[in-house]
Amino acid sequence: MRSEPKSMDPRKGGELLSAQMQFLFFEGLVKIYPDQSCKLAQAESYEVSEDKLIYTFHLRDTVWSNNTPVTAYDFEQSWKDILNPNFPSGREQLFSIIKNADAAKKGLVSLDEVGIKAIDAKTLVIILEKPTPYLFKLLSFCAFFPINRENDRKHPDWLYDAGPNFLCNGPFILEKWDHENQIIAARNPKYRKTEDLHPEKIIFNIVENDAVTLEMFEKGLIDVIGDALTDIPLEAIPRLEKKWTISREPKACTILIHINTDKVPFNHPKIRKAFSLAINRQELIGLSGKGVKKNIATEHINTAYQASCAATNLIPPCLKENS
Repeated sequence: MRSEPKSMDPRKGGELLSAQMQFLFFEGLVKIYPDQSCKLAQAESYEVSEDKLIYTFHLRDTVWSNNTPVTAYDFEQSWKDILNPNFPSGREQLFSIIKNADAAKKGLVSLDEVGIKAIDAKTLVIILEKPTPYLFKLLSFCAFFPINRENDRKHPDWLYDAGPNFLCNGPFILEKWDHENQIIAARNPKYRKTEDLHPEKIIFNIVENDAVTLEMFEKGLIDVIGDALTDIPLEAIPRLEKKWTISREPKACTILIHINTDKVPFNHPKIRKAFSLAINRQELIGLSGKGVKKNIATEHINTAYQASCAATNLIPPCLKENS
């Protein structure tokens, strides 16, 4: 991985590296699988009201890595922490579907008025602002993972280092965190019974330079490169393709050209439209492809853009396919 995750706490970290770590060490009510199927995880069952506004989840008998029960109170407290006006999260917008969530974050209502309530240790009720068909996919995201509320009260610094206070309910525990150097995730022996397969250990080396990471891969020092945590240097791909099969997956990212719409000439909508129609997007990204000129000069084009697809709207194709 290129750098340290900003936070291991699912209530706080908002960038990709943090999210990847949180998916290893924590788990929510439901889980999304690679085939996009959604299955119950920490939840064992649920009921939905006729108006689709009230969801009642019943938790499994799962435990934290210190063998204490995972409770609905952990979920309620973790989510309400995010909605506390004084809590620095950055993920509160994901909770907007829940009744009074936005108002609570703004300090307009108390957290007791938010539609999140633990009825008992095994029962969590969620009340929505309106029916939300994508609720389960939202709940599968790491912002909705719980932390151990008692441990958070007693040891508020638990999230900064590996050790007995870093409590996990996910498939892995944090075995080692050598800051700026290495993170080791080991299989969690207290994780719930599941048919999912997990390796005994995952070692993440923190290396800022992609070329160094590639060299380590070619020497057999690491097993994976080019995943969500690392990049393959694009200039090396033609050489690598001669001896390896490179798997390509689309990334939901759009590069934009920003213009000042307050000044002439771009303050006129027709000028902006003409400018948009005049841009040769394929020429900008430069790669050889269908109908692409072979004499396009790409030496001044950022290599990151050269691996892109020409965008004709803001929604990447891979998001449309999964909608």
